[in-house]
Amino acid sequence: MCSLQKIVRWCGTERRYRPLRPVDSRRVVAAHAVSVGRYETLSRARRAHLPLVALMVGYTVLSLWIISRPVVS
Repeated sequence: MCSLQKIVRWCGTERRYRPLRPVDSRRVVAAHAVSVGRYETLSRARRAHLPLVALMVGYTVLSLWIISRPVVS
């Protein structure tokens, strides 16, 4: 299969829909290992991820606030 077909399938532009699946915990552990390996200490690795965590929390709060607003005034 060529890479374009993989991209089309991954982007969901095919006619079929794939159900959402939970995150594989092995990938989370692997990402953690890469992060700790990239930075010298665990505290520096955590500090490097703080902006992303703040962005995700802010995005979640904003989304929940938008959903809570009435559709029709």
